[in-house]
Amino acid sequence: MSEVERSFESLVVPTGNSPLVACMGANACRRVCQFVDSGRTIATADPSWGLPGERSCEILDNIENQDPTIAEELLDATTLPVIDGFTPSQAVEKAGGYLKHLSDDKGAFEDYIKTILKADKLPRSIVALAKKKYDSAKSHPTNETEQHTDEVRATIAGFESVLRGFFDRTVLDEHGVVLDANIKEVIVEAARQFAVGHHIRLVGEPGVAKTSVAKFIGRINARANHPDLEETDLEPILISFSSTSEAEAQLVQQTFEDGTLGEAPAKLAEAARKGIAVIFDEDNALTADQKIFFNDLLLKKPGQTITVAGEVITIQPGFSVIATRNAMTDTQGNRRQGRQQQDSAGDARLSRIDVPLPYQSSTGSDAYETTRRGDETIGRLFFARYVDNFGWKLPSADIMNLFTDVKQLVAKLVVKATEPPVNVVGSGVSAQARPELAGCLSPRELDRILEVTFTHSNSDQVAKNTRIAIRNAVQQIVNSDNGHYVSPAAKKAVDKLLKDGHFNA
Repeated sequence: MSEVERSFESLVVPTGNSPLVACMGANACRRVCQFVDSGRTIATADPSWGLPGERSCEILDNIENQDPTIAEELLDATTLPVIDGFTPSQAVEKAGGYLKHLSDDKGAFEDYIKTILKADKLPRSIVALAKKKYDSAKSHPTNETEQHTDEVRATIAGFESVLRGFFDRTVLDEHGVVLDANIKEVIVEAARQFAVGHHIRLVGEPGVAKTSVAKFIGRINARANHPDLEETDLEPILISFSSTSEAEAQLVQQTFEDGTLGEAPAKLAEAARKGIAVIFDEDNALTADQKIFFNDLLLKKPGQTITVAGEVITIQPGFSVIATRNAMTDTQGNRRQGRQQQDSAGDARLSRIDVPLPYQSSTGSDAYETTRRGDETIGRLFFARYVDNFGWKLPSADIMNLFTDVKQLVAKLVVKATEPPVNVVGSGVSAQARPELAGCLSPRELDRILEVTFTHSNSDQVAKNTRIAIRNAVQQIVNSDNGHYVSPAAKKAVDKLLKDGHFNA
């Protein structure tokens, strides 16, 4: 038996007569299945593994005859890594325990949100108990009793990053968000507003996942009020507007009945009747006359009625309007194309919730907490893309160095794009009152870059391609012709950031 074959058999979890591997990650799975010439992917959900059954591929019996380089990639991508101090069975146990911990955290959080949504009907002690269960689920399991070297601890930390990446990849594919501290805080505040019958507006810079968060919140609110409905019946309605007539048509649609032109309830009215969410995406693209059609509805609460096309509709629990909005001006005060000035009466109908960028300081958070949260957000996005390509393979030094450099660069760019420079003695305040940049590397843009660059088996090539792509994206932000002025000093500062972060390759 060859060394490759022996290593494979010592780590793989056999099922029946055919050995299967936990092929975690779409790109990794695709490459491995192509390599072994198996067109069949198999769902593996054997609970005895203690691991989630995502996707696996059938492995041929003659692995010892395959190309050693590709066979090594197969082993790295589809079997748990070898860690000093852990036997294969202990690695399975640790992986299963940590993934269960993340899943329990998500479940406890969603239960807490559902409890808040029903807070007006429940004793306060029930809400407090749900919060206690969620806080308990958040805490990281600490059952490590053995003393490890720094190198082994680093390996274990890399293993946990991979495990969390598997979890986050699943949540991202399902909901479009990572449940980091910032997003959870936004969702909790949204639930509190819904609980007292308010509609909400999510406000933030482009690329912070406002629309995805809106959909996630809408689904939870609908599910909390309609637990027996199918998931497809709970999906929020996404509405965009281009004209007054289109705005009006969201409440009333024209129909022909018996050859006679009539009116019937449209999307918004149907959502009120069913008790699901409606999302006004970028609501400040609406003009004042377009908003007239919605102002009365936005003051209504579940249980109250609206009249549409002569029909009286009772608003069902779970109905919510969630608006998303980029600020009308960028961080330097320049007007964004297509944004409309909103009147205060219309804005008062929706409770504002800010969705921050990673590393963006906010009221009540100190510098340490802001950095910790930013690191978490970037880390979860980074490793969710990593595992999609590399599967179980532990991140190499190239990848870990890339991760460190990426989060440091994003942090510094966000500060330049959101924090006003320190006033210079003797200069006018107005001259120092705006950030140096009008944009930064947003989570959405970073995720797009990683999706493209994390597509090779060679981690060194992945790191190199990612650095080049990030450098190009940042330079485009600095040099874009979007009406803002970037001083020569700011351009030099960004060039230095790229060079210091090894993005000038």
